Amino acid sequence: MPVALSVCTTRAFCTEEHLHNYLDLAQRLDVSFVQLLEPKAVGNYSGKDVLLQEHHIRQLESFYLKYNRDVKYRNYPILVYHGYYQRRSGCFTAGNRALYIDTNGEAMSCPFCQCSSGNLLREDAKTIISRMRMKGCASFGISTI
Repeated sequence: MPVALSVCTTRAFCTEEHLHNYLDLAQRLDVSFVQLLEPKAVGNYSGKDVLLQEHHIRQLESFYLKYNRDVKYRNYPILVYHGYYQRRSGCFTAGNRALYIDTNGEAMSCPFCQCSSGNLLREDAKTIISRMRMKGCASFGISTI
């Protein structure tokens, strides 16, 4: 079973030092991959200004490309940063490749969007997924893939 680490890359965490230390930890733990997630204003961050600024995104993208392309890091875990491709191709979830269903049956694009496309306890799944695909993602739009 592959083991992964996920980290919410807050503004304070988006430094070369923090990111590198996290990947070093992942390597020592021998995990298969590391997932970089961007903060959204939901859950504990609800109502807070947590979205990354452009320079934070550039830092994450640069780090992502370096760790996945530079032979110096070939013995490190795979680094996954969904935001990199989603900014270029649209949302990878939103009923396209995945969706999120909460404990009340609400179907959402992902756990972070918190925008229901319908309730699976009251509506047909195909109808909800079709609606979700048309709507896309609040952050990354509709997938072009």
